[in-house]
Amino acid sequence: MKSYGLEGSDGGAAVADDMIGYDTLMQDALRGVVRAALQEAASPRGLPGKHHFYITFRTHAPGVVIPEHLRPLLMEPALTATSHNVVVTDAIDMARVRTSIRAQGKIALYYRDEQHRETRRVIWPFAVGYLDAVRLIMAWCEMRKGFRHFRTDRVIAAEFLEGRYTIPRAKLRAQWKKELEEECTRATDTARRWRMPITAAGLVE
Repeated sequence: MKSYGLEGSDGGAAVADDMIGYDTLMQDALRGVVRAALQEAASPRGLPGKHHFYITFRTHAPGVVIPEHLRPLLMEPALTATSHNVVVTDAIDMARVRTSIRAQGKIALYYRDEQHRETRRVIWPFAVGYLDAVRLIMAWCEMRKGFRHFRTDRVIAAEFLEGRYTIPRAKLRAQWKKELEEECTRATDTARRWRMPITAAGLVE
């Protein structure tokens, strides 16, 4: 039973017991909103316009038990979710990509960038995310010696190498997040200085 502080008539604090269970009612109402939104998204109409969902879970909450083989998928959610109505075909086996992420395995990508230049990149993949309707592989690129985001629809071919990268994946992800936040801050400061529209910084090849 929770108690809530109320102001008494004399200006002091009076305490009233919650006999209705407002916390429970509020949580039930919020779950109802999420449930209705998901049902709408799953309907033939799908998500209208540019609407997106970003769903994550409190996987570190006390009492939560996640099987070892599912931890890389649930404890590292995608950056954002794609639209229900738009599908971009992956040109790489994403099941094997996720296996490489879990095993900290290297991948050799034969990749075509935005200028249609083809290169071979050895990457250390550590996460998968989305940019609008396009799926991205977040990785450290040995050629660029830095973090890059590779669009899965621009992959020409891939070799899943036996070699492993030794830096813990969680450490790579943390460093990537730090650098991305710093880059976004610099981009925002520049946009404000020149009164330009603020856009998210990207490292998409």
